[in-house]
Amino acid sequence: MKKIFLVVMAILVLAAVTPAKAVVKPTPIDISVFYNQDINALTCPYSLTGDYKCAYYSEFCCGTLFGICTDYCPEWVPYQLGNYTIGQEERPIASANIGETYHAKGTIFSEVPKDTTYKYLVKLGTTVLYKTAKATIPGLNWEHQFSLPDFKFEKWGMHSFILQVFRPDGTILSVTKKVFVPAPPGADEEEPVFEELEEPIEE
Repeated sequence: MKKIFLVVMAILVLAAVTPAKAVVKPTPIDISVFYNQDINALTCPYSLTGDYKCAYYSEFCCGTLFGICTDYCPEWVPYQLGNYTIGQEERPIASANIGETYHAKGTIFSEVPKDTTYKYLVKLGTTVLYKTAKATIPGLNWEHQFSLPDFKFEKWGMHSFILQVFRPDGTILSVTKKVFVPAPPGADEEEPVFEELEEPIEE
């Protein structure tokens, strides 16, 4: 009986000193700035399935009698293959040019089902070029990936694309993607001033 008691006590002590596994609360995982690149391939100009060939079925005269065709034989006449777009893939960017427009998307993760509030900002140094109002993902549970508004680059310099998540305890977590736009020839190299905040705050 004494041994059983000691074993139970040891289990209770071990449970008390073992830290509980932390639950991941709403957290921004990723923000991506990208464009859609066409995927091209040398392929048949028609959509074929199963064992169909890239050809059309035809028949030709393979037997005559007194100049009249008496027998027809089947044949496959191949189509000319071509370079066609068969899909698209996302190509992330690290640099861009003035006047170009790109897509953006974000990913937020949580192990706690809860309404999750977030905001999307684009900064040039400390200057906010674009921001959205706060939006909510109802009952976020696990991973949620969503599109963000497209952005057109109109100024040169280091741009910061920021996805912020507002936690119930009042803290703000953010993830940042940086895209550099080189200065055009003849631009004033003294402007703009680049100063990046350590922790972006709510605007």
